[in-house]
Amino acid sequence: MAAFSFRHLFRAGLLGIWMSAAAWAADPNAPQPAELEEALPLLQQYYFNPSALQAVRSAQDLPALLPHLRGVAFLNPPEQEVPIRSELLPGKFGYWRIGSLAAKDGKELGAELNDWTGHGLRGMIVDLRHCRSGDGGDGFDIAARIASAFLPDGTLLFSIQALQLPQKLYQTAAVVPHSPFAAPLVVLTDRATDGAAEVLAEVLRRQAGAIVIGQTTPGDEALFTLAKLKSGRLLRIPIAPVLLPDGTSLLGTPVAPDIAVYVDDQVQVQVLAQIALGTAAQGLVEAPTRLRLNENALVHEENPEIDEILAEQARAAHKDASAPLQDLTLMRALDVLKGITLFPSAAAPETAPAVTPGLH
Repeated sequence: MAAFSFRHLFRAGLLGIWMSAAAWAADPNAPQPAELEEALPLLQQYYFNPSALQAVRSAQDLPALLPHLRGVAFLNPPEQEVPIRSELLPGKFGYWRIGSLAAKDGKELGAELNDWTGHGLRGMIVDLRHCRSGDGGDGFDIAARIASAFLPDGTLLFSIQALQLPQKLYQTAAVVPHSPFAAPLVVLTDRATDGAAEVLAEVLRRQAGAIVIGQTTPGDEALFTLAKLKSGRLLRIPIAPVLLPDGTSLLGTPVAPDIAVYVDDQVQVQVLAQIALGTAAQGLVEAPTRLRLNENALVHEENPEIDEILAEQARAAHKDASAPLQDLTLMRALDVLKGITLFPSAAAPETAPAVTPGLH
C-alpha cells in the first residue's frame, strides 16, 4: 500500500510537496495548529504573490505549502540587536562585522573608512554572516548607506515594488564625503545571511567588484513584515521582492560565494560569538602542523599520525575554554586580500595586445 501511494504521489507531481510537509511536521520548530490558523489570514493579506495561496482552503493545507512559499518563516523573537563592530586587522585590512541591519546607520562607518584609507588601508572585509534585516525597510536603508561607502554618489542599487505601495528606489548617497574606494573588497556570507544582507552582498559584488567568500545564502531577498503571533513567535512574510536596476528579481536566487568555505553551523555560531565578545583578530590562529608517516618513522617502528591523534585527544580532554577558535572564513578572506595586494597584476583583467596599423 505504501508503494502504491508513493507511486501515485510521484505521478501526480506531489511527492516533493508531501516530503516537504513531512519534513516540516518532523521539525521541532514547525508551526503548531493554532499558529497556522492565525497565520493563514495574514498570509492571504500580505504575501507578495497571492496566487500562490489560491489552492489553500484551510489552515490544514498550509504545512504542505509553506516550504514552497519563498521567504515565509516562523521565528523566535531575537534576543537582542547585534551592534556593528569595526576593527583594523593586522596588515592594514579593515573589517566590519555587521550582525544586524537594524543596529546602526552608515555615518560612523563612512568616516572610519575615510580615516583608514588615509592611513594606507590595503583592503576591506564586510562580514555579513548571520546578518538579518528585521522588519520593514530600515534594513534596506542601512544596506544602501553601507554600499554608499564603496560606490559613487547617485548609483542606483536596487528597488522594491510592493502590491499596494509605490516603487521605492535605493541609491547611494554618502553621509560623509569620500574618495572613490579603490582597495579590494571581500564580503563574507553564510546560510543565515538573509533579506537585505543578501541584497547588500550581491550589489557589492555586481557594482563594487567585491569577492564573496563563505557559504550560499537562502535566497530570501525581499521586504519583510513581521507579525507577532499569540504564541509569542513571529511570522515573517515577504511583501515585496527586491529588483535590480535592470528589473531582475533577486527573490529566490541565493547568493553563491565566489570562494566556498565549509564551516559547521555550531562552530560558526561560536566563532561569531567570539567576535561579539572580543575581537575578530582572535580567530586568526594558525592550526598546528600535522605530523605525517615517513621513512624515518618506519625505520624506528613509529607512527607519528597515531601519536598526533592521541595527542589531540589528550589536548581536547584538557582544553582551555578560553582558547580562541579559528575563524577559517575570515582567514581565507585575508589570504585572498593579501594575494591581490601582493600580486595586483595577476588579479587585474587581461587586456588585448595593442595592434600596430599596417603590421600583419
